[in-house]
Amino acid sequence: MKKNAFTFVEVMMSVVIFTMIMGALYAGLIAANRSWATYEAESTAQREARRAFVTLSRDLRMARHVSITDPDHFSFHHPDDGRVRYTRSPAGDLTRSTESRTWVVARHISRLLVDDNQATIGFGITSQGIKKGGQPEEFSLESRVVKRR
Repeated sequence: MKKNAFTFVEVMMSVVIFTMIMGALYAGLIAANRSWATYEAESTAQREARRAFVTLSRDLRMARHVSITDPDHFSFHHPDDGRVRYTRSPAGDLTRSTESRTWVVARHISRLLVDDNQATIGFGITSQGIKKGGQPEEFSLESRVVKRR
């Protein structure tokens, strides 16, 4: 008499193999999720720093009478917009203010450095993204622009 059933040992081996395959798939998904979180934090930091960098570069090339109050506040005269003021809030928002308008240039800015000498204005921006594990991911840009005469 021939039986068409599985033995207990065969069933247990199938369960063990299935469990190992599912464990490997789960580990792969966890690794991909961590990688995505790192990429997202880096991408956010880079995007915000570049946004601030482009706006500041354009404005500072036209700047006259630069006044640096402290590392988080500076202002200057712009030929089109009049008096322009940049401020970095404790929350990391970099805002650009004129007499008629205030807007957030970039978020997550952890450091803003501006120095003014006779011929050039130097500035540095550090943006910070946060990975899922709570670790910071920083991205920095620095440049000098020639003052308008």
